[in-house]
Amino acid sequence: MATKIELWEIGKDKNLTEVSEDVPLEEELESWVFNYPELIGEGLAPIGRQIETGRGRLDILCIDTRGFLVVVEVKREAPTREAIGQSIQYATEIENWDYEKIEEIFRQFHPDDVMEEYLIRKLGKAPESLNQAQRIILASVKTDTLAEERVDWLSRNGVDINIAVVRCFKTADGRRFLSRAALISEEELMQRSSAGRKMPSQVSDTPGSYEQEELKSKLSEYLVKPDLISSVIREVLFPLILQKDSVKRSDLKEIKRFLEKNSSEYGDIISEEERKRYAGQVLGALGRIICHPNYNYLRQVVAYDRSQFGTDNFSIEERKVSSSRRGTA
Repeated sequence: MATKIELWEIGKDKNLTEVSEDVPLEEELESWVFNYPELIGEGLAPIGRQIETGRGRLDILCIDTRGFLVVVEVKREAPTREAIGQSIQYATEIENWDYEKIEEIFRQFHPDDVMEEYLIRKLGKAPESLNQAQRIILASVKTDTLAEERVDWLSRNGVDINIAVVRCFKTADGRRFLSRAALISEEELMQRSSAGRKMPSQVSDTPGSYEQEELKSKLSEYLVKPDLISSVIREVLFPLILQKDSVKRSDLKEIKRFLEKNSSEYGDIISEEERKRYAGQVLGALGRIICHPNYNYLRQVVAYDRSQFGTDNFSIEERKVSSSRRGTA
């Protein structure tokens, strides 16, 4: 892939004019990648940049559609042995980051957003688990044979790593164009990843075992959050579940009504034509939140049956009804 890329502009007179390459500053390239991650690959949601890892600052951190953390290192030159080693060190450092750490970083760069909702918007869905594996993308203006050989060898031997070459061209009148080329195709990366270890799903059916006062405190703290998922649990799911023995997917059409009623509050993420589809995504997010290991206090009052795909049955144990009523008051 180290072949030189050249560009010509076709004029109105059908004459060709060569477009010269314009090497961007590293900070400029980093901003482009952070704001337009499709420049380096598909299915990426940037959550932070210039993040301290304990071994230096990684340039950009993303989450992909599988919930993997993606280390993105931006370089103006071809990735050197030191740059490749540095990116592997970053991936090693973030391997044990938990949900709270990832969410903390997200809030630093997206203070007015909710991570679950952001991932739905960027990726089409929220991953079922987070940080079960790590990936590396070296975003560079240049590459060379030595860098490509090193990265390809690492990729074939279990390291999820790739080079994305982003080149910038500038016309005589100042217009700029970007091109992208990847060392390893998305399809090949998926095949190599699938051939490796199978990652467990980060879900749990085990309920919490909190005493009544602590359970009430945890429920109250969660349910007063202003984000969409907490609001749907508070305003839609809990009222329904306290009225019925079991709440099925068909009963949760109330989610769509809730979104319609609160369209002004959530208008930045829900357009009229997308509301019905988004209600289904919110329903899926409800299940993921309730099954997440960090929310075992929700499972202490809500049982979620996911034994059959598409059922999404929620129920409540009779002995927990009084605690739930006080927790949602």
